[in-house]
Amino acid sequence: MPRRFQRPPEVEAEWQRLGSPDDEEFWERLAHSRVETVVAARRKYRDRGRSIIDRIDGILVAKIDPLVRAATRNVAKDEAPLYREDIEAMIGEAFWREVLTAEDTFYEIRCQRKLRNVALDARRSVIDAKARTLERQAARIEPAAVEDVAPAVTVAEEAIADPVDDFAEVEAEIDWYVALVSMPDEVAQAIDLHYRADLKVHSNNPNEPTVSKILGCSERKARDLIRIGEELARRQIEGLPEGEGP
Repeated sequence: MPRRFQRPPEVEAEWQRLGSPDDEEFWERLAHSRVETVVAARRKYRDRGRSIIDRIDGILVAKIDPLVRAATRNVAKDEAPLYREDIEAMIGEAFWREVLTAEDTFYEIRCQRKLRNVALDARRSVIDAKARTLERQAARIEPAAVEDVAPAVTVAEEAIADPVDDFAEVEAEIDWYVALVSMPDEVAQAIDLHYRADLKVHSNNPNEPTVSKILGCSERKARDLIRIGEELARRQIEGLPEGEGP
């Protein structure tokens, strides 16, 4: 059966030198081979018995796990840990699903290029899923009476954006999907309602929906939550760890 993909010369040469799994030299060569060669070996010898396939899988896991983590870091950068964990899990699942079922796979040809494409798809899927979750949460919040409650989060003055600073200059650079998943839920809801749903923080019109009405909190608390979210978004753009000043 003809192959869909043509191995690069260096991978083909490595494959030709590999030999048979009946020889112990095969295993030493495989352990020092490219991940593409190990994937090819798994496909070729998958019907040779459980002991052989388990041994190949052990080598493959040791090689592919660092590459999956690297692909995740490349597309996720410094995003929230849960965001990175979700992407890494999706990449790993996609890799093993294809390796275990495909007759011929691009992982045998250019594994890292394939991983990067899968990682980009996983990043988009995770971001979209998180954004939809936030939107559903916001939609379920019923308007409540405004209560004069203290802010849930206290932020030091130096951690709050200067009121004369034009946040619109920063807003244009923000990927809100990415920013929201890294924020505390209440902060993310306030930011989502104010910037993406374009709601006012407060209004004297009792029939006009506002951030404070939907969240069921005071105007003061709503403004504090938005300030916190703005600062978190600004720090994300500037690459500053949370809690540290410039």
